[in-house]
Amino acid sequence: MALALCEMCPVQWECVTFAILMGDPFCAWAVELEDRILLSKTADWQERVFAAKAAGHSVRAVVVQVREAHAA
Repeated sequence: MALALCEMCPVQWECVTFAILMGDPFCAWAVELEDRILLSKTADWQERVFAAKAAGHSVRAVVVQVREAHAA
């Protein structure tokens, strides 16, 4: 339920950025831990998060993009 609220949060991009940079494994921070780990292993994750925010897309959309890229 918390992650559903994150989808509507106006600071979700900052939350996920903070969580990745600080390595916080405990809180939701816009996406689940395994998704934060996946993002953190993507070289351009910060640019993707920034672009999503600028385009009005959720952090979840970035995760879906990264998952699809890794699956290909």
